[in-house]
Amino acid sequence: MKSHMPRSSEATVARFGELVPTDDRVQRKQMFGYPCAVVGGHLFMSLHGDDLVLRLPESEINALVQQEGFARFEPMAGRPMKGFVAVDLERVLDPDRLDTLVESAFAQGLSMPAKTPKARAPRKAARPT
Repeated sequence: MKSHMPRSSEATVARFGELVPTDDRVQRKQMFGYPCAVVGGHLFMSLHGDDLVLRLPESEINALVQQEGFARFEPMAGRPMKGFVAVDLERVLDPDRLDTLVESAFAQGLSMPAKTPKARAPRKAARPT
């Protein structure tokens, strides 16, 4: 069964690019077709459709989801992802508040032990035809 993945608008992708911290430790990537930012091998911010997804401490998420424009991140309906909040960028417009939330997400990513890259399996040789 194929699940519908909402596309991010060009404006949202541009906004995401402006919100990503300028820091040499941040890597910009694509995950499931969405732009994301990673630190120490850990995703700390991403897009899902036109929502900004941030990794935050549970206590912060619990407070945010009580406010308009915030929800627990559910990549599939009914399946919340622990440690992540979805921010409706059409409702949460205050740039200072967004910057503060992104800084908190970046700090959360930095607080986690860095992942060591896994060695890639060697490629299988093509079978002769």
